[in-house]
Amino acid sequence: MIRQWAAAFVLGITSLGWPQEIIRGAYSYTYGDNENLVQARQTCKNLAVRDAIESYYLFVESTTTVENAQTKHDIVNSIAAGAVQNLKIVEQKEEGRIISMTVEGSVDSAQVRQLVYKAAGTYLTAVDTSSAKPISAASTENEEVRFNVALSKYENRMVSVQNQWNTKQYDGAINQVRDIQKWLAANQPKSQNRFDQLLFQSMQTRNDVLIDLMQMEKAEALHRKVRERAAGHMLLAKTGRMEGEMRDLEKLTGLSQRQTMLRKWWSDLCKVTATRVRNAVRQNRVN
Repeated sequence: MIRQWAAAFVLGITSLGWPQEIIRGAYSYTYGDNENLVQARQTCKNLAVRDAIESYYLFVESTTTVENAQTKHDIVNSIAAGAVQNLKIVEQKEEGRIISMTVEGSVDSAQVRQLVYKAAGTYLTAVDTSSAKPISAASTENEEVRFNVALSKYENRMVSVQNQWNTKQYDGAINQVRDIQKWLAANQPKSQNRFDQLLFQSMQTRNDVLIDLMQMEKAEALHRKVRERAAGHMLLAKTGRMEGEMRDLEKLTGLSQRQTMLRKWWSDLCKVTATRVRNAVRQNRVN
């Protein structure tokens, strides 16, 4: 989706010689029965690296004009593969099937910009590079920028969920959504902006819907009829709550351009989800 509400960035020139900057990310991953511990640790590490990149102020600002979530997902992969250096695990905990990991690495800002440009072909605003300086990381302390960081992370993580869902890797997709739910709960917006609060709440509700929906589709794929008819009623009830929250968002007036675009993006996602839910419930009843 197009994000025009953040500042456009300048394509850096390597000769500027900007120093490497430290990025840090963390992730808690719940692995399923189809993964062993070695695989789960590697997955958790990869997701922690993604978190570090998605939190990096330059990544957030440099992808503001990228329209497609899959493209942004690919940009993260490019940066992870080609720009992150001196990667190390600074903290790791394991409790049951939950692995928590914090990683730290360094990136060159000019290299990150070049990778974004190459991957997305983004047109950037030009300025006098003779006085150009790297944007201060302190800008991420701004509440709106923090909110944009959270949305960027959410989009990229949901692309990964969708990829697993499309290939019927239900357990992995469900576990990822559950992890995202925990992350959303810990990153509620601190602002009193009604729009931001409603949007975050709707994200959590939709994730609840997705978990139940994928569990139903998994049962169908394994030729197991969902035992309790109540499961379908519960899924429809959650879907109704999601649609109600969307109506609350639709009632808000005086929105900024950023909020109007976000609302359209989110409304389309919720409508697609609601249609898929009703088709799945109908199919389950027929079978």
